[in-house]
Amino acid sequence: MILTTPLLKVLRTKLPVSHIAVVVGSNTSAEVIRGSSLCDEVRIMSFRHSSSLAILQFFLRLRKDRFDVAVVASRLSPKVALCLRFLSGVKMVIGDGAGSRRWGYTHWRAVDVSQHKVAENLSILGQLWPTESARAVYFHLDEIARTEAVSVWADAQLEGYDVLGIHSRRRS
Repeated sequence: MILTTPLLKVLRTKLPVSHIAVVVGSNTSAEVIRGSSLCDEVRIMSFRHSSSLAILQFFLRLRKDRFDVAVVASRLSPKVALCLRFLSGVKMVIGDGAGSRRWGYTHWRAVDVSQHKVAENLSILGQLWPTESARAVYFHLDEIARTEAVSVWADAQLEGYDVLGIHSRRRS
């Protein structure tokens, strides 16, 4: 979820009065953006831990909300685009993928797996707003998280130092 916050920032900047709903797979992911100005609502749907019937019902419920556009974050299953387009009735579905263009997308680009997911997510929006892929990265922290981060930084005596953070990629 953290890797999609720059994408959400661009959406909010370009569409300030639009209703932005974000679908996440867990409460943990929801907490990353809940309470921020990046979206108006967060919906949770665990596609890995739900039955086919529950997934079908989820996409059919989206139909009632009549969303105009869905942005599918980089490297998500192309089945999501199919469900958004045909079950939920979303008019415009934007995303990327490997290989040839997938059914369901109205706007699609080939993914560049050599690029970081943040860059790829911004490139997806580049199909609508080509200049937006160069926007600054933004991460939302609520006051509790900000206070804790300041405390951890001070305890580690890192004030004034440049720090490089590295995360490993877990393969499942």
